[in-house]
Amino acid sequence: MIRDNTKQTTLWTRIESTAGPGVPDAHALSDGVSVWAELKVARGNRVLLSKFQVAWALRYRRFGGVSWIIVYPVTKRPPEYFSAPSKKPPILIYQGSMAQELMEKGIALRPHAMIDYPYDWSAFSATLFSAPSADSGT
Repeated sequence: MIRDNTKQTTLWTRIESTAGPGVPDAHALSDGVSVWAELKVARGNRVLLSKFQVAWALRYRRFGGVSWIIVYPVTKRPPEYFSAPSKKPPILIYQGSMAQELMEKGIALRPHAMIDYPYDWSAFSATLFSAPSADSGT
């Protein structure tokens, strides 16, 4: 869904799990800005991140890299911060620096950005590629 709707502006490369423990699912490039993305479907509140994925995201940030955890929630009891119900859930975008807290709190943790349905793919891309410093952890 993401690749199909952003392919005019973004080069997405799917990464095989043999790349090493914790390496995110995808690498993306747009206008010379490079980011990594871990793609998750949350069933209920939990976001299943491994300790290797958390460690990779935090270490990558320490070296100045930008990574994101993109979550598609499938839940019957959405958190309070969700907008009014729609046909499809929002896409939740978390900074890689939020990985530990996301693993512990699940989607109860307020995301860095939320893209409501119908999805605004320009806003989605702007969030990921606005500035390398966007993953500052604040």
